[in-house]
Amino acid sequence: MIPVAFFISLIAFGLLYLLPGDPAMAILGEDRAGEKTAYEALRAQLGLDDAIYIQYARWLGNLLSGDMGTSIRTREPIAYMVARRLPVTIELGILAVLLGVAIALPVAVVSAVRPGSKLDILGTLFAMGGVAMPSFWLGILLIFLLALWLRLLPPSGYVSPLEDLAANLRMMIMPCIAMGTSLAAVTMRQARSALLEVLQEDYITTARAKGLKERAVVVRHALKNALIPVVTVIGLQVGHILGGAVVTETIFAVPGVGRLLVDSISFRDYPVVQAAVLIMALGVLFSSLATDLLYAYLDPKIKYS
Repeated sequence: MIPVAFFISLIAFGLLYLLPGDPAMAILGEDRAGEKTAYEALRAQLGLDDAIYIQYARWLGNLLSGDMGTSIRTREPIAYMVARRLPVTIELGILAVLLGVAIALPVAVVSAVRPGSKLDILGTLFAMGGVAMPSFWLGILLIFLLALWLRLLPPSGYVSPLEDLAANLRMMIMPCIAMGTSLAAVTMRQARSALLEVLQEDYITTARAKGLKERAVVVRHALKNALIPVVTVIGLQVGHILGGAVVTETIFAVPGVGRLLVDSISFRDYPVVQAAVLIMALGVLFSSLATDLLYAYLDPKIKYS
């Protein structure tokens, strides 16, 4: 993880030079951008006149000490801004993953136990539609159907679960569906394929020959062994979830890290963009580590030493 994290930090820092515009210009604004003295003084204050490697070393050192810098737009500490919004994105991501898995595994089990049935065909159609449907389009459809037409849910907004849990869950339903549908579709297809393969193994035949009920054979013996490729898919989909959070949080006005990233790009708040990209990339990295560690629990043959 260490060399990958270092490479990610290089990319996040390089965004400062890839994005159009100039941080000093963004701070001064169009009215004072032509004042050469003020512009040069601000660039020197921000350290933009130093060599790139000096700027990177200073930025990385501050980052390791917990200092992500200061927002150009609001003058707030970026660490405080991220810490305030990160729990919102984590909650949204966890709920989306739970929803996706809760839909995918039962559908996959039914499809694998009865391949070629009408339920299997419906599950396949759901998987194809879920993969093909963009999250932003599904989000707009959900707002139109559930909020504007049926008036069952609020169209956007966010309430902390500590303030009102019921209102929080109502506002999270549509964003979770928009983000979790694609995850459910991909997970369902992978789980079905893995389960079909495991059900052909000799130990499954032995379990059935012992007189075990079909539910016990499928759930206790087959499903656990089929979960390794499923866990891999879920771990890889975390990156998709975080990427989808950028769009979903913007559509539903959820004040998470994804919304912070979009707003910061719009206002050319480069330090915040760097911090948000770095945090989201590290989230994907840690999810990959958790996936690797989970393998040892699911398969006793896998041991880490």
